[in-house]
Amino acid sequence: MQKLEEALRLLKDYGGVSFGSFEEVFMAQRTPVDDELHMMAACLAYFKVCTGVRRVCIKWYGCARVLGRQVMGRWRPAWPT
Repeated sequence: MQKLEEALRLLKDYGGVSFGSFEEVFMAQRTPVDDELHMMAACLAYFKVCTGVRRVCIKWYGCARVLGRQVMGRWRPAWPT
């Protein structure tokens, strides 16, 4: 335990970052899956934005079928006001 406390004290001086426990040091390390986790987070954010846009468009056009026709270019009414 004493070696761990020494290591934490050394890390505290490194770059002005302070770690209070071994778990904090462990969680701060990069892992091989970090890039995948960032990509999953980006995909989730993209999905949530698209879902919101779809919800608003369905509200404008009244139903998903009309929205589908509009997107596919089969029906082109004026944009709702």
